[in-house]
Amino acid sequence: MHDILKLIQVHTPFHFLHDRFLPMVIKERINPEISFNHVTLDRFRKEDYIRVADSLLDAGLTITFHAPFMDLRPGALDPKIRQITIDRLNQVFDLVPHFRPLSVVCHPSFDKRYYVSSEQLWLENSVETWKIFLTRAIEMNTIIAFENVYESDCQNLGLLLNEFSSPHVIFCFDTGHFNVFSTTPLEEWMGGLWTRLGPVDRIRSLIEVQIICKGKLVKGESLWLEYRGEALPIDYVFGTPTKREVRGYSVYATGFNLSS
Repeated sequence: MHDILKLIQVHTPFHFLHDRFLPMVIKERINPEISFNHVTLDRFRKEDYIRVADSLLDAGLTITFHAPFMDLRPGALDPKIRQITIDRLNQVFDLVPHFRPLSVVCHPSFDKRYYVSSEQLWLENSVETWKIFLTRAIEMNTIIAFENVYESDCQNLGLLLNEFSSPHVIFCFDTGHFNVFSTTPLEEWMGGLWTRLGPVDRIRSLIEVQIICKGKLVKGESLWLEYRGEALPIDYVFGTPTKREVRGYSVYATGFNLSS
């Protein structure tokens, strides 16, 4: 189990690390995927970031980043919106030398309902935006990982990835977003983008998809997951479940998120 945990990055907003959870993260050897939003980027000072970064690196933990995405449009048709997006992303990339993350997960933010008849313009603008950050990623020895969100298929994300042959640009497959928003089967996504997955993402995606498709929950003295003939405690996979009664039925819930 510890070998699996070494491959997992746990999504952790920076303000949670700074304000409360840094000692626990270090004690429990949790590798954080540190996320940032506009509030975080405006609130904290450079020395705040450096203190947290030094503590994590001194503990020997693996770090990844998740860039801000709310309201941001890397492929925006309006150049002013695109510039605001670049400014925010630059704030995160400025932190890379201090944290030395293996990768920075970014949302290309394509949505066919939004960019109606503007797919090519979105692609051209996206390429211009990400060229800026590819240069920075190479200089700082990190990787840009494009994550699927609202895409119903892999076409536009695939076109964007094809514009960058660099090993510093990869695909981050979010299985939660896939299950919610995709209208095309997993085979098409993997057939088109499998070769652009990072090594860890390939392993993680296979584990998650196999558990979803082939596992079954079994009720005994405690809930557990039967997977390939092996009983796995549900806590190992989904986190500790909580139980509540709804109209006379027992309902179990966890805080598990497939994108983490």
